[in-house]
This record gives sequence, C-alpha cells and structure tokens, in this order.
Amino acid sequence: MRKIYFLFIGFLPFFGFSQPSTSKIDSLQRLVKKGHNERNFQRILNLAELYSDSDLKTAQKFAKEAITIAEKEKNTEHLALALNTLGNILQYKSELDSSLIFTKKSLELRIKNNDSLGIADSYNDIGIVYDQKA
Repeated sequence: MRKIYFLFIGFLPFFGFSQPSTSKIDSLQRLVKKGHNERNFQRILNLAELYSDSDLKTAQKFAKEAITIAEKEKNTEHLALALNTLGNILQYKSELDSSLIFTKKSLELRIKNNDSLGIADSYNDIGIVYDQKA
C-alpha cells in the first residue's frame, strides 16, 4: 500500500504541470483571435515559446507569424526577438544550420539596436548551437 501511495505522489507533479500550459495556450489563442495590435505580437511569441515544449511544428508557425508582424510594424526590436525565438525552435528540432542563420540575423539587429542584453542572449544561443554541432 505504501508503494502505491509513494508511486502516486511521485507522478502527481507531472499531471499538475501540463494543465496550466494548456490553459495559458487556450487563453492566448482566444486573445490573438480577438484583435490585431502590438500586444498580439507578444501573445503570438508567447504561444511559440509555450508550444516549443510540446509541438515544435506549431511553435515554428507562431514564431514565423511573429516575424511577419514585426516586419509589417518595422519594429527591429520585435523582429530580433522573433528571429531569435525561431532560431531556438530550430535548434530544438536539431536543424542547427538553420538555427544559426536566424540567430545570427537576430544578433545583427540587436547590435544595430545597441541591445546589450539581447546581444549576450544571441551569443549564448550561437554558442549552444556550435556546442551541439561539435
């Protein structure tokens, strides 16, 4: 009986963590459908990041959508962030050469924007990809 109890307690955290992500995804998708504004960019990017834990194809779709929005808005900070997110998703998919292309594009924009935190993030991501390629 004790073994069953401990086994149940041991698996309980796994069931609890999947629910909040699903509800977050659902609420973000509802908000995205309601309107198109600057907040939608962040919502779509959040969806890409949330899906990167479970569905990389969908995550990639949302990251590309965020890139399109940033390009339309001509917002280079958003574009750099979206490109970096897509680079990370491609890295998770083991598409390392493609990941490097998008992460380096992000780095270029971050250097132009003088975004020191973003530059550090991009260099870190590039280092991770090169480490995986080795």
